[in-house]
Amino acid sequence: MAASRSTDAMDTTPQNDPQAHNISMSSSTISLPAPHPSPSPASPQRVQVRDLSHIQSLASSRPGSSLSSRAGSRRDLNVQYEISSMPIEHIIEMVAGLLTKITSTNDMQHEHLHRQMPPPDSSASISPQTSSVLAFHGKNVPSITILSYLNRINKYCPTSYEVFLSLLVYFDRMTEKVNSGPIQSLREQNQSKSQEQLHNEDGPRMEDSKKAETAQTVTPPASGDLNTAEQRGAIPGTPHSRYQESPPASSSSAQDHDLNLSHFFVVDSFNIHRLVIAGVTCASKFFSDIFYTNSRYAKVGGLPLPELNHLELQFLLLNDFRLSVPVEELEAYGTMLVEFYAREVVDAEKNTNMETETN
Repeated sequence: MAASRSTDAMDTTPQNDPQAHNISMSSSTISLPAPHPSPSPASPQRVQVRDLSHIQSLASSRPGSSLSSRAGSRRDLNVQYEISSMPIEHIIEMVAGLLTKITSTNDMQHEHLHRQMPPPDSSASISPQTSSVLAFHGKNVPSITILSYLNRINKYCPTSYEVFLSLLVYFDRMTEKVNSGPIQSLREQNQSKSQEQLHNEDGPRMEDSKKAETAQTVTPPASGDLNTAEQRGAIPGTPHSRYQESPPASSSSAQDHDLNLSHFFVVDSFNIHRLVIAGVTCASKFFSDIFYTNSRYAKVGGLPLPELNHLELQFLLLNDFRLSVPVEELEAYGTMLVEFYAREVVDAEKNTNMETETN
């Protein structure tokens, strides 16, 4: 499967839409936080979240909880935050905030991760899975923010909140599927290097013990070797007078093959917009009874129709065509999203207070 590289420009203005925004979009390590594990047999406490201001008030009224601290109390693991009643715009804002945090963190490692990016003409030498991953990688970072992009999609292709929340689930699944192999290879390489290092450390110790034994029993050189030893500048009657072959050159000349980090699936600013529009296209058809044509999704997303069709297929392949999300898993991601947003609000308030005190 050949790798598909992104086009240089993405037009995010739907045709024949007088209300469309004229937004130009030039196209181009952190993974998603794991949601809480499955709740214990005891019925979890359900908190119906109304809107973002409700989350802020909950975070302020519960100091030390999982809403205001990364290490919440143990009882917080039995609290579930139900977001189905929230305005979808507020859910989009939380999803955008999390994805923005992830991409900005991973962007710091972009040069290191993608310095081994294979050229377009080398697509025959990469695996189909790597080809699917590289299909989402653009040449440049789009100028439109993730929040604006999600709001744009919701405006011209409105759908249910499950579609936007499921993006987090799909990205996690893709990360696990793609990165499990390279991570295992990396672990094996580290183990091999550790064993080799231990072996190299044991070698000099054995040589030192042999030299110590030789120093205890000094043997005078044979007459035939005396001249040779003197010519070498060695002192007769010492262990150095013995003729010693020069140590052989290290036979371990095999070069270590560095793991190609470009084969990892990492959500960053170079692929997030394509991942989002492809994910929304797939999820809308699965979760919602009302969805749109790929032509409309392509216009709203600023991509040519053939490219979106290709990305949709790659998205399905990287998810093993498994779009179903159990209700419990979706609820767990909703709880994780509320907790993330609450912590961000608390952190922002702390930073504001610190700046105020400093000034």
